[in-house]
Amino acid sequence: MSKPEWSHPIRLEDVPGNGSTLNLSATQEDCARLATRLGVEAVLAVGATVRVVPIRAGRLEITGVVEGQVRQICGASLEEIDSAIREELSVEAVPEDEFNEDAFSSDEVMSDPEAFLDVPDQEPIIDGAVDLAELCTQYFALGIDTNPRHPELERVEYSEDSSPDGKNPFSALAELKRRH
Repeated sequence: MSKPEWSHPIRLEDVPGNGSTLNLSATQEDCARLATRLGVEAVLAVGATVRVVPIRAGRLEITGVVEGQVRQICGASLEEIDSAIREELSVEAVPEDEFNEDAFSSDEVMSDPEAFLDVPDQEPIIDGAVDLAELCTQYFALGIDTNPRHPELERVEYSEDSSPDGKNPFSALAELKRRH
């Protein structure tokens, strides 16, 4: 397994019985590595406030908020766009041998979509630790717009009236279809 771009492991035995709240913040170097991984121009900042609480023997409840900012390129104008990201996380960390990577593809969940809502996100506890920053990176990635558009970009709706000759790009195909 490769080393995460941003890492903050916490060992199971280091979590007090009443839990612990941690504030995480990526360095500029972490952000540069994350930008490459996440396929964005830049990760300007990323941080999280995370609450870690033991819930049962060998398990942790991890909740919190991941916030940050990314810079992307608008797909239409090619201008840079800075976007704020805020994602809530709620995960149950479980021993590695109990982690079920395929929990969401089980027949029960597929046959009853409502059951999907009751299945908590899970993260494996590997070698007695959970990497909180890696977990936060995964949630941060969920907030990245996969089709960024500059907010001031005018949305152009195509209509036959907007074409100089009154034809849309598929007019020629429609004409061919009528002939045959």
